[in-house]
Amino acid sequence: MKRTLCFISAVCMLFSAVSCRKNGNTQSASPKNTASQAQYVKSDKSYHLRKLSMPSDSASVISAAPLGNGKFIAAFRNPESIVPVFYTTDESFSTYTPCNTQISFRDNAEITLRFANAADGTLYMAVTEITHGDMPPFNYMDPEQNDEDFNWNSYNSSAEYFYTVYRISDSGIAISKTEITGMSNYSIDDFTICDRRFYFSCGNVYTADMVSGQAEEYKPAQHEASGSLGVTSDDVLICGLSREFDSLLAIGDELLSLEKSGSPVSHISGGGNDFNAVFTGKTGIYGLKNNTITELALNIQLGINENSTDEIIPAENGYILSVFNQNNAVHNLYLLTDTPEDDAPQEPVTLKLGVMYQNEDFMNHVADFNRSGKNITINPVYYTDYDIYDKEKDEQVCTGTEQLSMDLITGDGPDISVFMNTPLDFMGKDIFTDMYSLMDDELSRDMILPNILEACEYDEKLYSLPTCFTVRSMIIKEKFSLTENQTFEEMLDTIGNAPAEMNIINNGSKIEMFISLLTYSDYAVSCKDGRYFVNTGNMEKLLEFCNKFPDYPEEISYDMSRDEVLFCEFAATGFGDFRTYYDIAAEPVTFAGYPSLNREGSTVVMNCNVAIMEKCSSKKEAWEFVKSIYTGENSSITNGRNMELPILTKDIEQLAEIAENNGNFTRDELEQAIRVIKGAKRASNGLPNDLFRIISEESQPYFAGECSAADAAYYIKNRTDIYISENE
Repeated sequence: MKRTLCFISAVCMLFSAVSCRKNGNTQSASPKNTASQAQYVKSDKSYHLRKLSMPSDSASVISAAPLGNGKFIAAFRNPESIVPVFYTTDESFSTYTPCNTQISFRDNAEITLRFANAADGTLYMAVTEITHGDMPPFNYMDPEQNDEDFNWNSYNSSAEYFYTVYRISDSGIAISKTEITGMSNYSIDDFTICDRRFYFSCGNVYTADMVSGQAEEYKPAQHEASGSLGVTSDDVLICGLSREFDSLLAIGDELLSLEKSGSPVSHISGGGNDFNAVFTGKTGIYGLKNNTITELALNIQLGINENSTDEIIPAENGYILSVFNQNNAVHNLYLLTDTPEDDAPQEPVTLKLGVMYQNEDFMNHVADFNRSGKNITINPVYYTDYDIYDKEKDEQVCTGTEQLSMDLITGDGPDISVFMNTPLDFMGKDIFTDMYSLMDDELSRDMILPNILEACEYDEKLYSLPTCFTVRSMIIKEKFSLTENQTFEEMLDTIGNAPAEMNIINNGSKIEMFISLLTYSDYAVSCKDGRYFVNTGNMEKLLEFCNKFPDYPEEISYDMSRDEVLFCEFAATGFGDFRTYYDIAAEPVTFAGYPSLNREGSTVVMNCNVAIMEKCSSKKEAWEFVKSIYTGENSSITNGRNMELPILTKDIEQLAEIAENNGNFTRDELEQAIRVIKGAKRASNGLPNDLFRIISEESQPYFAGECSAADAAYYIKNRTDIYISENE
């Protein structure tokens, strides 16, 4: 197994302060058309989300559109039938009348469809019919369908695609049709009409004559189309595009950069009275007028998961949304309106949540919490918006991490913050609340793994909690060593006693080993109560040890089962990872850990550390949110199955029971895995970026053969002491 995972993890930690996207980044491919940057403003209206009725509890909306005269048509899919059913309704979507479109679909065809209105209001419906020879269609909504036993190879290889566009009358009847030819074998995902031509997103983007139906590929502005199509209210084509660092809209011949709206946009419609167009992005709902983007609402504030809005349709009193519900896997209808309901609850407590990266599972949990009825709204503040990169000077002007640090120190920061690693830099500065003082019967310290609490504690206070964690260690076969959590000297002895022809570790280089040992070992750099210490003598020995490795790793994977390699770096996000590494070794193993001062070699890497600020005036409500991460019924991150290991003892025990019942482990293997998970109590070194940079800079001359290890260790110690003193 190659060691790239460790290296990538360490580099990610090193650069956790820098956004994945740089504003104006020169590394992206130069576009043939320069995109103007959209101006972003927030709406001066307060938008609310109101769920609309559906024909039945099990129905899932496919597409909806206005018919005219205050009427709408909507197509639904039901579990009991593959054929769409159509209804007409008014703008309130309160009552539905069955509608016979007088369309005959192909027998046993899998059907997708999308409505679109032309500039004059005429309604069209684009239909994809997929047949599979003699095989019946797969009904994705039918709970009796078993996709694991389904012959997908035969099903997909036998697929034939047929495309038809129907013109729909104001009573919902199909009055003409056009067969579309010349498109690739994909379902039509999006559809619009502009300047009396059809436009389709169907794998690629195509345009077709409305009479002949002959399609040809449409390539707007020489960028990759994201598949989102629409028109402005004055009949100008809009096409969603994507490139390396942001998303774009091609509005006629103009390119507009939409980096902050999420990449790419999901659906575009004419904007009604207030905007030229409206669209949904990954994280919110937006209106477009000229080059100004108005943020109507963020998905999270409305209780909508990221990337879940499938359609947005302007209506008289707001916007109709089709939103995918992950809990029951159906699309529901909602009204986004600036008119509150008469019986609207009291103004909710609003808490600002500072986040650096938009972790999808975490953000979806925030959306779930916002719609849970607790009358608490979590309003995210994305600090990556503060990342500014000067492309002319080729340098980072400022970062979101710097802005968050300043806000926390000045008291202008959020009520709750999420950190990539344990926020050691801010400990002991009266910035965070001790969560021990907020705990209750629903989430008490007795419910949390003691080793996780120990790894998180600062001066016996709990200032942050991870949503989940990974265990890191180094394993070795028992026949080579039975010593767990080895010291540096014991590890050197183990290496010295091994057969001379064995590789020390799988494909490690100087820099990779140095990063690993700085990150996961406390031998040369340690941290206690938020203060970092550099041991000069140990740093010298560590440098000399890492210098034994090659400058660059070879493209060779050594086999531990055949004793080609002594140590193997280990990372466990679940019990399945233990099984994987047991199988790699093919013999009983010892968890030697990373070399440690106090035999705490197996470490925990904590993910998404959540902290409540001391300045928060609604700590009770903030704790309600933090608590929901671990106890919420609908949380996708509660039990750790979707991400990493959970921090609650009962969840670990449940996962262990599942592993045992599945027959994947012997009793000894399972007990060893549990012992390692519950015994890793030292957090990995979340070194500040500047400290990591200093160590890296001063070690390079040694690895380049320009100075001794003692000299490098001396300069590392000098510079890090100055840095630590200046930042106390």
